[in-house]
Formats: sequence, structure tokens, C-alpha cells
Amino acid sequence: MNSEEALSILSADSNYKVLRRIEPRSVFSDKLGTKTCLIIDTETSGLLVDEGDVLIEVGAILVSYDETTGELCEVLETYESLEDPGFELSEDNVAVHGLTNADLEGKSFNEKDLELLSRDASIIVAHNSKFDRPFLEKRFPFFEGKLFGCSLKDVDWRSDGYPSSSLEVLAYKQGHFYDAHRALDDCHALASVLSSPMKDGAFPLSKIAQIAQEPRFVIGAYKSDFSTKDSLKGNGFYWDTTLRTWFKEVVGAAQAKELVAFLQREVYKTTKPVELQIKTLDPLRRFTNQNQTAEFVIRSLTAVDPDAPIIKDNQASLSFTPRAKSLPSFAKPNTPKF
Repeated sequence: MNSEEALSILSADSNYKVLRRIEPRSVFSDKLGTKTCLIIDTETSGLLVDEGDVLIEVGAILVSYDETTGELCEVLETYESLEDPGFELSEDNVAVHGLTNADLEGKSFNEKDLELLSRDASIIVAHNSKFDRPFLEKRFPFFEGKLFGCSLKDVDWRSDGYPSSSLEVLAYKQGHFYDAHRALDDCHALASVLSSPMKDGAFPLSKIAQIAQEPRFVIGAYKSDFSTKDSLKGNGFYWDTTLRTWFKEVVGAAQAKELVAFLQREVYKTTKPVELQIKTLDPLRRFTNQNQTAEFVIRSLTAVDPDAPIIKDNQASLSFTPRAKSLPSFAKPNTPKF
């Protein structure tokens, strides 16, 4: 009996779950890709980019994909590079990724090749872009202004039957395992996960790309009554101590309209236009540590106006009346950063 025959028998027995090692693939589909995605992962000297921690490894895969379905097609290029941080790594840090000071000594990143890959990418995807992007931008300024998506946050994995959104669990549920916490290995694992369709037949990358490009708004319940705080908090609003207002970030025109309708109905209890604080976020600066300096403005809003829609679909802008009154910049101490 060969290994495949043994695996077939075990797979048919509900007492066993067979896991296969993820191997690097060069082709995922015979389709011709229409766009490119740079799947990227990093290893770092620690968790705190603003307190001196730095990149020590970058892995990346440039893959073509079908922009209609999100299906991965072909691996075009791969990248793997190490860099000496210039200081000793802690034992705890080495235990995470297995890279020792001896492994990194004298090494430096191949910046030119990575920049070329970033130029060719329609979108850059990491499995925690909120962590990876600030480190990448700090070391490689050419990542600034790029479109980033996040396979951790932009896909509702739990609704699709996964118990967790961690990459190892996603791979496990798809019948795979891999050697985690080396950058290129993690990229191959993420590519494998993204190559599997979800329950609705769509591929995860289609959802990631759609969310990454949609306009994002921060909406504040301007001068809301104190008695509504529990309702606001229950709907996902957070309290800003500087502007002393409840805020919530939403993605796309549809969510913005729903939120305005909620505020009219539950907070202000009116069908008339209500004054709200609004800020439009730049999709190209998502997950960055750089402050978005656009100011909040006060607008008179209603969610329902068939003759003159307040929030325009497919546009990163809102239309309001009357003329806006400026508020202090959002980029201040003790306020959230986007």
C-alpha cells in the first residue's frame, strides 16, 4: 500500500483528519489573470514599530488573479530577503520565527527587487496589514500610497464556518499545515488559503479587493444626548475624549446610509436631517501609522432623499447641506489614528 492509498482510507474514516503540507505552487488556475496581487509577510525584531523594532525578514509572492471572481491564477515572482537589525534579538523573539543573530549578520534587504514587485501589484495583501504595513512603510517608503487589503480583517471567516481567522487555523480547516512564522512560508500558506472558494462560490480575494477600494467614513453623533450612549456603544461607536463625541467608522455608501438611518431613528428620533460630524478616509492610507490630517466637518444629513441622495454610491465623498463648519483636526493626541 502506498501513501496515497493509505491517505484515501484514512480520509474516508471520520475518526481521522488528514492534513497535507502546503507546497509552493506556480499555477492555481488555467485562467488568464487580469490583475496582480502582492501577497506579503514580515518577520520583525518585536511588535512596536514606533519604539525601535524593525523588519528582519520580508517574503512576498506576486500572483495574477481574475478580477471578477478573485481566483488566483499564476505566480509571477517570489521574493525573500533578510536584514541585520543592528542589535541583538531577544530569546523570546528568536523563538517566534527561528531566525538567530547569526542568520541575520551582515544581511540587507534587496530593495530594488521588492520595489519592482510593489509597482506591478494592483493590490497588496497581508494577513494582518495593520501590523505589517507600518513596518514596511518605515523601512521602504515606496509602500506609501499603495492599496492594501487585509485577509485577516476583510473576510468574514467565521460566517463561512471557520472557528478562527488565524492563518494556521484557516489552512488546517482546508486540510493543510505548514511551517509557520517564516515570511515566505506564510505567503505560500496565504496563497493556498485564498485559492479556495468560500461557501457562496466567491474567492476571498474578490471580497478583500472590493473592501480595500471602497470609501470609508468616520461618522460622529454630534451633540447626541447622554441618554443615548448605551445605544451608540451597542452599535459599535467609540467615545473620543478630545472631540467629546461618539464615532464609528463604516465602509462604503451602503453602510454609511444605514448608520445615518440608525442615528435618525434611535438617537435623534427624527426623520428630518440631523447634524453629524463626518470625515472621509483615504483608502490608499488604510492601515498606515501616518496621520490622516483631513478635518471633521459638521453636515446636515438624512439617509433617505430619493431626489438628491445624501451619500453617493461608488464615490469617496458625501453630499450635504448646509455648508460645512470646520472642526479641529482629527490627528491630535488621545484621538484614534487612521
